[in-house]
Amino acid sequence: MDDTATTSAILDILSSICLSPGHSNVKKHVSPSSLRSHLPHVSCQSTPKSVNKRKLSNSSDPLILNKSPKVNRLATTDPFNKNTLDERINSFNILNWSIEDDKLNPLECAVNGWQCHKRKNELHCHYCNAVLLIRLNQHKDKNNIITNFLFVEDEEAEEQFLKVREQLIRSYLRRLRTDHYPGCMWRNSNLDVGLVKKQYHMKISDMNDILEQYQCNLDNLIDHQEIIMLKSYTTDVLNKSQIEILQTYNSTNLILSMVALFGWELKQQRFGTKNLALLKCHKCTRRILLGEFENLDHTEPLKPVSYPPEISKEDSDINLLTEHENWCCMVTEFSNQKGYEVVLTTLQSVSPSGGPEGMEVEQDHSYSFDSTMALLREFN
Repeated sequence: MDDTATTSAILDILSSICLSPGHSNVKKHVSPSSLRSHLPHVSCQSTPKSVNKRKLSNSSDPLILNKSPKVNRLATTDPFNKNTLDERINSFNILNWSIEDDKLNPLECAVNGWQCHKRKNELHCHYCNAVLLIRLNQHKDKNNIITNFLFVEDEEAEEQFLKVREQLIRSYLRRLRTDHYPGCMWRNSNLDVGLVKKQYHMKISDMNDILEQYQCNLDNLIDHQEIIMLKSYTTDVLNKSQIEILQTYNSTNLILSMVALFGWELKQQRFGTKNLALLKCHKCTRRILLGEFENLDHTEPLKPVSYPPEISKEDSDINLLTEHENWCCMVTEFSNQKGYEVVLTTLQSVSPSGGPEGMEVEQDHSYSFDSTMALLREFN
């Protein structure tokens, strides 16, 4: 198909995008949730079960709620604040985000100042109050598959579909920056998004925070080990020396130490009338359902969901490494180390027999008094 057809297809999608008023009843349609992760879509009648890892998308027309927007001066003026970045990432969940794309993901949205609203695929900036609704082209009928063989027409249609989607993705990625209102710090040309993204990754210079979070999580896992150990886990994701570091730090239970190492925390969530225990990553919000239990002491409850759960009877071993999103800092490299490797280095440095004596922690000065940060902090 020619470029005119592609452009026409994109315009058809964009013309159908609209924002629902704040008082309207918007039903969330979501597909079944996974035993091991959150779902891309979830409907009130559907139930959570295993699905492929989800990703996300974006819209293409300037969608603004306010006719006369005003920058929210009460909002944080520091784009490099690690805690608020984590809060924006955690605003994306199985109920409000259904975009599946490797580039347009919750991390990319969050480092550009957006968080996800309770309405599906609707991004909000709390600094300038801009709103961006994400919508991608969809296959007309994914279930209408009669044969594995594609005819020429089918191949051309699929090629056109992918071309339109790629153009939409590129447009949304650009608009993550440009759709903020004039005067918003997230639109400031001096803002280096790469420096914002650095705050998301785990660094040796954050050793004290990393150790405190790991120990607190491990203590809670030990208190509820009978729940964790109802599932089986693969241990070959770590080599012998890495396992030795974990066991030197705490020899209680290797599996529990691995669960904590990869950033999985025990949570509970009510689905309909059932209360489920689950493991949730505190850096990418992925979830692994463990099973039904009564209320768990000292375990944070997540927002209840009205639809009933469906626990998969599949009994394969859980891989604590591959269950993460592919953009999660626990499994992606930063300064030549993955997040869980930074945790291992931290544990080794404080173990009785581990870590080089007088270990020197390399400080990250790349943005301490960086000119970019100085300009941004004076911007307000």
